[in-house]
Amino acid sequence: MVDHQSNNGLFGIEINSSLGTPLYQAYANNGPTWHIVLPASLLFIVALFGIILNSFVVIVTIATPTLRGSANYLMALICFCEVLHASGHSIFFVIAVTGKNFVPLLAANLLMIPSIFGLCTCMSLMLSAAADRLFAVAIPHLHKSICIEHKRTYLGAHTIFCALCGSYGLYFITAFSIKNANIPVTACIADILNGDKL
Repeated sequence: MVDHQSNNGLFGIEINSSLGTPLYQAYANNGPTWHIVLPASLLFIVALFGIILNSFVVIVTIATPTLRGSANYLMALICFCEVLHASGHSIFFVIAVTGKNFVPLLAANLLMIPSIFGLCTCMSLMLSAAADRLFAVAIPHLHKSICIEHKRTYLGAHTIFCALCGSYGLYFITAFSIKNANIPVTACIADILNGDKL
């Protein structure tokens, strides 16, 4: 029986080369190649700007007392989750620049836990912010009284709901990665989210 396990693993998790895509077959163990480094670099540069600018939004929201409304709070949470999400692109960049090019799916998932959580939480936060704005426009007096009298409870409910959605998304994606631990991926977040398309 032929062993298709590769020594191109990470964290003791080996890549099963027979599960590789044509991209893997073409660029595995080739060292740094512009076909992978260029997209990783462009994505990293855009993510770096996103991290800096979203961090400014979070800092300004915390530092400015007049920006403590529900919309500003939810926007700051969205920006914080986007910082987590964008930080994952640095892993793809490092894997590409070092010439490793591919890592096992589970190893990539473990490296990107904060990024995946941020991405999944951000999606539910956008829904939550939209619901808050709809509530504020549709029933402004009730929204204002709730935000004055029960602000922490109201914003806490939004935060807990979104964190639970993010945790569920992280669990679902990690469970798939555990079942398919040896699939070679580039460590781009899109590879991890690809699911059964791998």
